[in-house]
Amino acid sequence: MSYLVLARKWRPRTFAEVVGQRPVVRTLQNALRRERVAHAMLFSGVRGVGKTTLARIMAKALNCLAAEAEQRPCNQCASCLAFNAGQAVDLHEIDGASNRGIQEIRELKENIRFMPVAGKYKIVIIDEVHMLTTEAFNALLKTLEEPPAHVYFMFATTELHKIPVTILSRCQRHELTRVPFAELQDFFRRVAAAEEVEIPDSALEMIVREADGSVRDGLSLLDQVFSFGGRQVADEDVRQMLGLVDRRTFEQLARALLAPDLARCLELFDQCYRAGLDLKRFAGDLLNYFRNLVVCRNTGRAAGLLDLADQELAALEEIAAAHSPETLLYCFNLLLKGVEEMQYASRPKLVLEMTFVRAAQAGGIVPTSEVLGRLEQLLAGLPGDPAPAAGAAVAAAAAGQPRRGEASAAGGERERHFAAEPGVTPGLAEPEPELSRPAPAPSAAPGQQESKPLVGGRERVEKNDEHPANHLAPDAAPGAAHVAADSAAGNVPEPVPSLNRDTPKAAPPPAKEKPEPPVMAADATKADTAAGSAAAKVGADRAEPVAERSSGSGRDLRPDWDGFIAYVRRRKVWMAPVLDMASGAREENGQLLIRYDDLADCKLLEEPENNRLLTEFAQDYFQRELTVRLRIRGGSTVELGGGEMPREERRALANDPLVRTVVEIFNGDVAGVRTGRN
Repeated sequence: MSYLVLARKWRPRTFAEVVGQRPVVRTLQNALRRERVAHAMLFSGVRGVGKTTLARIMAKALNCLAAEAEQRPCNQCASCLAFNAGQAVDLHEIDGASNRGIQEIRELKENIRFMPVAGKYKIVIIDEVHMLTTEAFNALLKTLEEPPAHVYFMFATTELHKIPVTILSRCQRHELTRVPFAELQDFFRRVAAAEEVEIPDSALEMIVREADGSVRDGLSLLDQVFSFGGRQVADEDVRQMLGLVDRRTFEQLARALLAPDLARCLELFDQCYRAGLDLKRFAGDLLNYFRNLVVCRNTGRAAGLLDLADQELAALEEIAAAHSPETLLYCFNLLLKGVEEMQYASRPKLVLEMTFVRAAQAGGIVPTSEVLGRLEQLLAGLPGDPAPAAGAAVAAAAAGQPRRGEASAAGGERERHFAAEPGVTPGLAEPEPELSRPAPAPSAAPGQQESKPLVGGRERVEKNDEHPANHLAPDAAPGAAHVAADSAAGNVPEPVPSLNRDTPKAAPPPAKEKPEPPVMAADATKADTAAGSAAAKVGADRAEPVAERSSGSGRDLRPDWDGFIAYVRRRKVWMAPVLDMASGAREENGQLLIRYDDLADCKLLEEPENNRLLTEFAQDYFQRELTVRLRIRGGSTVELGGGEMPREERRALANDPLVRTVVEIFNGDVAGVRTGRN
C-alpha cells in the first residue's frame, strides 16, 4: 500500500480522539445519549479544525450497533467497520464544489426517498456547502425543513456568511474554533513519539505557530519536517525548511528598537535579509510581535489573550513592562505604516530600513496625563493669592527668562481688588501696570471726562457715569473699570503678563513698545465715539493693526494676494481659482474689497456657507476682523454676511481661559488666532 500521510493516518475515528472542540463534542454526545439529534446539522469553522471529521463520526455513531450510547461509535460492529473502510452504502458524501447545480439536488431528493439498505438511517454529508448555487439551495429548502424520518443532513463549510439565511434557520449550527496552542503542541508531541522521531519542544512550537490552530495544516508541516530531518529533527532544520526567523531575533530586534540602538537593529535585519527570508513575511511577524507587546502592556491577563509558549510570553512581559504604553503603540503604528508602504514599494528593503530609523529616533513618548499633571503643578498657585507658588511655577516654566516688567505697590493692591471681583479669574485678564495715578479733581462734574496718564505717555479717556464699569465697589481699582469698558465695547484685549510680586518694589524699567505708526488725535476721537464709552486702546502690547484703525484710503493687497490664494487652496481647492479671477483686492476701513469684472465669476462666493468660509480664511490669513465685499465693474457691491460668526469665534478663542493661562505661564503673546477647520 502507498504511504498514508499523517493528516489521514491520524484522522480521529471517535469523539475521544478529536483534538480540541470540547463544547461541540459534548453537545453531540449528549444528543446521542438523549436521542435529541437534529435532522440537519451545520459545522462551520476555519480549515483543518475537524468539520468533516465530526460529521463522519456523527454519521457513524447514528448507525452504530452498540447497545450503549456512550460507546458509539464503537469501531467494532459491521456498520462501523464499513464506514471506516469507505463501503457504507447508506452514507452519501457529496462535494459541494463539484455537485453544486439544481440537477444534482434533484437526484439527491429522489434517492433519499428510499429506505436505507444496511443501517437505520441514510446520512447525507455535503462538504463545502456554500458552493451550491442559489437555485440548488432553494430546491433543498422543503426537503430540509421536513425530511423523511430515515434521513439526516450534515453540512460543512468554511464560509458561513455565504449560506442563505433560509438554510441556516433550518439547521442546528456548530461553530468550531481554532485549536489552542497547548493542545495542538501536545498532540504533535504524541504523533512524533508514535512515529519514533525525536524533535525538541522549541521546534514543535514553531510548527504549532505556523499551523495557526489548524490540525491538518500542522500535521502536513510535521510530515514535511519528518521527511527533511529524519529520525532527529533540530530547530535549525525547521527554520530552514519553513523559511522562518527565530523568535529570539524578533525579541532582540524589539529590544534594539526600543533602546534605541539603531546600529544593532540594522545589523539584525541585514542578517535576516542575507539569509534569504521573505521581507513581507518578516515585516508581518515583527508587526505581530509588537502587537503582542502592546497587549501585554495594556492588559493584566495577556496569557489568556495571547496563545503563546510560556517562555516567549515571559520575554514579552519583561520588554513591555520596561516601556510606556504610548511608546509601544507609537512604534506599532510606525511599523504598521511601513508594512503598508512595503506592499506597493519597488524596493521594500529600503522602506523597512527607514521605518526602523524612524522608530529608533522616536524616543520615549511622554503620556498626555503626565504633561497635564505638570501643567497642573505650574497652575497650582494661580487661584487666590498666587504670590510664592505662581512665581516659582512661572520661573520654572520660563526657564530663567526675565519678566517684561515688575509690579509696584499700587499694582499689587490693584490686582488683589481685581481678584476679588466675582466671575473674574485672577491672573488671566489683568490690566497693564500704570506708572502714576493722580487723584481726580474733587470738583469734576458727573459727566465730565478725565484723562489718566498711562504707559507710553498717552491718555485713556473714560466717562464716569455712562459705563457700567464705573459702578464697581468704591475700593475697586480704576484699572478694573478699564477692563470692563473694553469688554463692553467689543474689543478683545490681548493677554498681559501678570504682576510679579516676588521682586523688590523698584521703579519699573521703561516699557518696551512695538513699532507702530503714530495715531492722530482725530482717529482717537472717532474710536471713542464709535465705542460709546470705551477708551481708545493704547500701549505697545494692545496696539491694533494699522489697517483696522485707519480710516484712510486703505491698502492695496495685490502683493499679498498670491499668498492668500495659496492659503485658501490648501483648505478649499475650488475657491482658489475663483479668487484668482479677481481683478484686484483692497483693504479699506476694516473691509476686504474684492473686485470682479463679471458677476458670474464670483457667484459661488455669495452662497452663505461659502462666504462664511471666505471670511474665515481672510481673517485667519490677514489677522484682521475683516468684512468681505465683492465689487463688480459698473458700481454694484455685494456684501457677504458671513463675517460675524468667525469674528465671534476669534474673540472667544482670544479670551479662552486656557489660552490666557498658557500665555501667562510662558510669558508670551498670542501671535495670531486661526479659526479655520478645513
